[in-house]
Amino acid sequence: MGGYEAFLQLFGDIRITDILVFVLAAGYIVPKTKEAYIWLRRYLKKAESKEKAVSNAEKLGDYHQQSIEIRNGLKKDIDEIKEAVGNITHRLDVMEEKSRQNEANKLQNTLIQSYQYYTSAEKNPLQAWTQMESKAFWALFRDYEDKGGDGYIHSEVEPAMAALRVVAMSDAAGIKELMESRK
Repeated sequence: MGGYEAFLQLFGDIRITDILVFVLAAGYIVPKTKEAYIWLRRYLKKAESKEKAVSNAEKLGDYHQQSIEIRNGLKKDIDEIKEAVGNITHRLDVMEEKSRQNEANKLQNTLIQSYQYYTSAEKNPLQAWTQMESKAFWALFRDYEDKGGDGYIHSEVEPAMAALRVVAMSDAAGIKELMESRK
């Protein structure tokens, strides 16, 4: 049997109308299959997006819990920092108070030494001091008061020093006499 006879035996009953129907059906089915394929891809993408959204929504609880834990950790760290700063501030305040008290004590000592010298009848028989000595003393006295000093310095030293006679810096003879009288 030849090729033509085999063809006829296989496709011999097919008529042109059958071929035409087949071609028309194929022309209709192919584009519809493409449309169905495109629709199916879109549907699968939407389904995948929805699945991701659901998965992310399920993770929101975890994210919220993590956020709470991080916030609580930060709050704890901030509280510890506040406490440390409070402790440091307290120690600085104590140190500053001690320093202020030390300065007041040094100034008090200097003021008492000046008082003992200038009011001594033996060391300062004229009971006088120069304008410059007076100015320096009263500046130290104000510093002492600024540091919170009080007590003996105010009740004894201040009135005695205020009673000393002040020799003007322009009075050369008075300054010479004053310096020669001192020991």
